[in-house]
Amino acid sequence: MNMFTDSSLVVDNQLYKKFELSKKFLVLGAGVSGQACTKWLEENQKIVTIVDSRALKNKKIEGSKITIITEKKFPLSDSWFKQVDFVVASPGLSPHIAKKSGLAQMLEITKKRKIPVVTELDLFDLANKMYLKKNDKNLTTIPIIAVTGTNGKTSVVKLITKLLNALGIDAQDAGNIRPSLLEAFLQRKILNKMPDIWVLELSSFQLALSNQFSPTFSTILNLSNDHLDWHLNIEEYLSSKLKVFGIPKPTAQAFICRKDTKLFKKINEYLHTYKNNFTNYTFGTDFPKTDNSFGINISGKFCFNDSQVKKIFYEFPLSVEEINLIGDHNYSNITCCLAIVFQFSKNFSKMTKVLKNHIGEPHRLENFLTTGNINYIDDSKATNIAATISAIESLQEPLILLVGGLTKGQNFNLLCEILNLRSINLIIFGVNVSTICESFKNSSLLFEKVKDLKEAVVLANKIAKEKIMLSHKTPTQINILLSPACSSLDTYKNYKHRGEDFKKLVTANLHGERIC
Repeated sequence: MNMFTDSSLVVDNQLYKKFELSKKFLVLGAGVSGQACTKWLEENQKIVTIVDSRALKNKKIEGSKITIITEKKFPLSDSWFKQVDFVVASPGLSPHIAKKSGLAQMLEITKKRKIPVVTELDLFDLANKMYLKKNDKNLTTIPIIAVTGTNGKTSVVKLITKLLNALGIDAQDAGNIRPSLLEAFLQRKILNKMPDIWVLELSSFQLALSNQFSPTFSTILNLSNDHLDWHLNIEEYLSSKLKVFGIPKPTAQAFICRKDTKLFKKINEYLHTYKNNFTNYTFGTDFPKTDNSFGINISGKFCFNDSQVKKIFYEFPLSVEEINLIGDHNYSNITCCLAIVFQFSKNFSKMTKVLKNHIGEPHRLENFLTTGNINYIDDSKATNIAATISAIESLQEPLILLVGGLTKGQNFNLLCEILNLRSINLIIFGVNVSTICESFKNSSLLFEKVKDLKEAVVLANKIAKEKIMLSHKTPTQINILLSPACSSLDTYKNYKHRGEDFKKLVTANLHGERIC
């Protein structure tokens, strides 16, 4: 396919020449990203040292001869950087001194020694351009769809990939989602078949320190206060997100959400600064009134206005009632997917078929069990306040909400405002949740505090049974919702681990099993 010619394929000469002439690379952080960078660099005959501050059980990198150096306290001393040509920074390390990752001090050393600092995204961009330069005489580029946002990134990337594959287009997802950027590239290289389209999920961490990136289509789905344990403030968080349109300047056609008017304005101002002359699209759950916009009409049908077709207004043979997902945030994400996939195909019947059969990703408003009058909903992926608000707005009372975890310095006032408009039973679980408790108290919200998720499930079931007893004449469905609004890393490996534990706890509690 590869039908998009791109002048950016002429590799940044300075970076390319520096890379070609360089031998010694220091990789900081041995997570998935750091290990993938190490493997790709090793394949390109570079001498690589990879260091991590943690005590990792497995120091071997699969498919590599390189061993990870562990338990080295960050920041590393100046001696580590002697004779190093390049430093690769992993996305888990914040570059801000106040965040105490040690990277800020190491960046001072690289600046002093004039050592370039790159990221996996930089190397992925370079890897693609080098590969095409060597293997494609026509200098065509592989289109890149880049997706970021506070919430919904994985769901959108997965759905775009599914839609494109159903249309006969070889699309490969990668990035913040597994496989990582260079993991996916190396897998494709082994197959000797690059995809027709890359579909990338990019976090603000991956974008923040990156220097070079040339996407074709990009979107910021939404933006809310999050990751302030990594970023300095919301302005710096947004600044990182805006890099999704291209680095050092925008190269991508933009897809912009209409709902968040502040974000809409910020994106347009940013693109205007660089005199971006692309035909940009908008999406959302409202009626699409202008050209190049996707949305939903008054009858609940997905539709669009587009200046490319003779029939300016088009209605998809698909309504929100036919979607196996709930919530405006999900419907908005679907309009984004349709707008992007529309750039590659006008086969609306195939798109509609995929969407009618699409089931959401696990741990995202997943109604995994209904027994009697109780629905159990796993929304463990809601690791920030905005995601939890979207979940609450997608469900009706009676509703029992379980919140808690690592608060990440969030301000819970907005969540309190939403909860005060509803009649929801609130259960806070976890050890270090005083911020949530104080916010709820100050907002005169009634809640119960328990030690952990196990106790939260027991209490939620007790409340639900009491509600059923009181409403036996008019039985209604009760929703027990785990939507924590917090990170899982206080107790669990990740949000998936937390979600799976929730499911096990629910099942065990229903069967009267002892929960250890």
